[in-house]
Amino acid sequence: MRNKKIIVRAIIFLLAVLFTSAIANTQVSVPTFISYQGKLTNSSNGDPITTASLKVNITSLNNLSDVVWNFTFNNAVDQYGIFDLVLGRNATLNLVPGRDYQLVVMVDLGSATHATDDVVYGDLSPSGDNIVVNGGGPSDASELLTTDNITTVQAKLNTLTTNISNLDARISALNTTGLTIAVQNDTDVKFVNASISKNLSVAGVLHVGGGYGSTGLTVYENGNVSMNGNLKVDGDIQGNGADIAERFEHNDATLVPGDLVIVDPNDNETIIRSFAAYQSSAIGVISTDPSYILNAKSVHGKPVALAGRAPVKATAENGAIHPGDLLVSSSIPGHVMKFTLIDFFTAKDFGELMTILQENENRRTAIVGTALTNLEQGNGTIVMLMD
Repeated sequence: MRNKKIIVRAIIFLLAVLFTSAIANTQVSVPTFISYQGKLTNSSNGDPITTASLKVNITSLNNLSDVVWNFTFNNAVDQYGIFDLVLGRNATLNLVPGRDYQLVVMVDLGSATHATDDVVYGDLSPSGDNIVVNGGGPSDASELLTTDNITTVQAKLNTLTTNISNLDARISALNTTGLTIAVQNDTDVKFVNASISKNLSVAGVLHVGGGYGSTGLTVYENGNVSMNGNLKVDGDIQGNGADIAERFEHNDATLVPGDLVIVDPNDNETIIRSFAAYQSSAIGVISTDPSYILNAKSVHGKPVALAGRAPVKATAENGAIHPGDLLVSSSIPGHVMKFTLIDFFTAKDFGELMTILQENENRRTAIVGTALTNLEQGNGTIVMLMD
């Protein structure tokens, strides 16, 4: 009995010294883990106590009955009597920043499974056994620790990438539930049988299908779309423009939107600006804002509005133009004018009558469109519906 008391007293003194040096004044900036180490020895001969269990309570300061956290560490010491406990590893601490707590340690000597409190430390007026939790928790990734309680989250992120936009990997969505990262060649992103329920923002070029514009669909940064397959839609295809245009080659760099053009009689499949009245070879007007463009392979061709409506240069040299008037080429290059017929009652004989009738027929074949807006006098721009 006397020996046991000696041992107990030695343990109390040793715990006081160890805890005071290891725990006293500890400033815990992130209340997630508390490391608690010490050694149990026999006070008479210094031999280590190799079998013991510890029960740890964290209570409100000066109120031991208000236990906010507790855990029992069975078989807590090694062959040298050393214990190394991590409070919070097995049960979350959840301590409140800015609040003081008291640590109470109960030791069961000679028992690997805690049953009896042989020594209780921290049950008197607290002196060196209080815990102070400072701050409001981690403010950024440099304060937040990973599960090893050593490496910061920020350090871990730095080992992965310094700039996520320059991540040298291809991301493949193998199915609708998982993503895997496979290092490939550049910053491409490849989705295979993936279902995306959120908005997808792509800063670079988006390839659908074979990729790199070889097959499938490619969406470029400027909004242009290139497609190598067929396009099938069940709804409407909507464009902001009001005409359907086709690109035609030309040899005149001065052609501008609104110019009426005709087929160049000296060059196959090319266009020139109209230059005379009632030219039957007029085909359309250089489009200002086409909704659809055919013959996209003609890189340098001018888009000529062939159907729909488009702005066109006009002149009132053959009378004021009103909505519904038929339009033909005029003597002013690139301009349309009002269509009129020659009055055949002005014919003086049969031969002149036949000439007038033939001229009127030629004029009918020169009609290029219908006026949708007015031009009372002079020259200007009107909207024409292509015929």
